[in-house]
Amino acid sequence: MDHLSNEIPWHLIASNLHWAPGELAPQIRALNLPGLPGKLKDKEGCACGATNLHPNSSISTYPHLDEFTEAFAKAVSDASKHKRAQYPENYSSPKPSDILLGDDLFKKIDSLLSEEVKDGPRLPFEQRTASAFFHPWECDDHCNFLSTTEIGFLNLEVVKMLLMLGELGPILQACAHPDEGLSGWYSAALCDCMANPFDLGWDMVIFHALDAYIALNVALCFPQLYDPAAGRTDETDYRHAAFYQSMLRRVTQSHCPSEATPYPHQQFFGIPYEHFCDESDKSTKIDENHWLHRTDIIDRAGHYGLLSFNEFLNLEGSLEAQYAPSGFDVESVRRALLSKRLPIEIVLIIMGFADYRAQRVLDVPHDPLHPANRAQLDHYLGQCWQIIIGCNIMNEELGMETIHWQDLAKSKVKSLFHIPERAFDNVETITGMKCTGL
Repeated sequence: MDHLSNEIPWHLIASNLHWAPGELAPQIRALNLPGLPGKLKDKEGCACGATNLHPNSSISTYPHLDEFTEAFAKAVSDASKHKRAQYPENYSSPKPSDILLGDDLFKKIDSLLSEEVKDGPRLPFEQRTASAFFHPWECDDHCNFLSTTEIGFLNLEVVKMLLMLGELGPILQACAHPDEGLSGWYSAALCDCMANPFDLGWDMVIFHALDAYIALNVALCFPQLYDPAAGRTDETDYRHAAFYQSMLRRVTQSHCPSEATPYPHQQFFGIPYEHFCDESDKSTKIDENHWLHRTDIIDRAGHYGLLSFNEFLNLEGSLEAQYAPSGFDVESVRRALLSKRLPIEIVLIIMGFADYRAQRVLDVPHDPLHPANRAQLDHYLGQCWQIIIGCNIMNEELGMETIHWQDLAKSKVKSLFHIPERAFDNVETITGMKCTGL
């Protein structure tokens, strides 16, 4: 699905942001941040200490924010109407035994859900039928999640994959049944207790897609931060910024037992499953070689933009720079073998024996905005937009409370770029210093 990036006024946000490294006290910088990005000098940058795209003003009425969010909400509405018109206006209520997922679609989803868990269970046949969509999330205060909601949760994973693929037909058919269970899975948790966050529902795929879509499209307005031809340097690199690091961690962190929620983002950014663990996991440790301040657990917001990208990427676990061929690499090897006049059958056997297959999306790894990755970036942004539109259509089809896209977009922009809610608000980082927004 083509995303409407060009029809959304990203410049209204970008024109009110500027690149600046953080201003840190020398003793903090020397003790904790040996590789801090940028050349930090006294009185340079924001006192919060974070490298980021900082707002030009700290006033509560952030210029043009309402205009931007109104345009964004309208784009979602218009795209949803266009997409919905591609399907029948009305569906009859399906019987429990009706097959909603055809062979090809079922096999595709089955392979995607099984990719991260080798030798794991395959999707049962029931997940092809309408009955799989009739199991709502049940409130459980005894932490027996999988034993009480296994069928419904597995179907939720299937639905998330359908949204990623833009396959709304089965979802719309299921929504026509009075006993559908999808509305009950909008927000869900392992257990209905304070110890478990509500991070398993399909609301999370909305939040993640919106997070990535806004962050990357705004960043594209600053070619001097990602394109060497426009002046990008090792110091002025968007990946050092708080907005990028916070977005990357949120959208790729694991939400056990869900594999589908972070799947498209982990694939695109090249982040392995469980590299970034859930923030509620109190056992999460950080590498003391990179961060000597508060080494017990990862703080929810404080360390973004305080480390160089490579240090940030390895903060919670080493991400070894092992060779991982891209689709382009695989095709190049295939052509090289064919140039030796080998039969295609032999070429496939050789590549299969060597397990030489595409293992990463980006030609330039861990640098999604690099000009060489533009085709993959456009595909990913289209995928994020597809998820946003699919969720909006499903929400409307179920007759649920309207998703307030204007409020969601405004909240994401303020969170990413540390825009205070009110003139006297500010954001505190792990350094204990405040972000004034200036």
